[in-house]
Amino acid sequence: MQELEKFSPDGREKVNEMSREYEITSEELIVKTAIPFQTLSKMEIRHDINIHTIARISVTAKEEDQQEILSRDWTDTEITV
Repeated sequence: MQELEKFSPDGREKVNEMSREYEITSEELIVKTAIPFQTLSKMEIRHDINIHTIARISVTAKEEDQQEILSRDWTDTEITV
């Protein structure tokens, strides 16, 4: 897993610590999110015309990140595939 540094649109300042972005690469897929996942083990994407897409993913996390993952509300966090 690679942690990416994020900068403001003008490139001058680093975005705060809560805006970290992580990238997981597996089987030619790249998943980007602020959630500190380590590996992607399963992904299912369902999409019907005129209906929202549903994505289900199974991941593993490093032991030191587990408490943060379990204690935060990630409801509005983007996951880009």
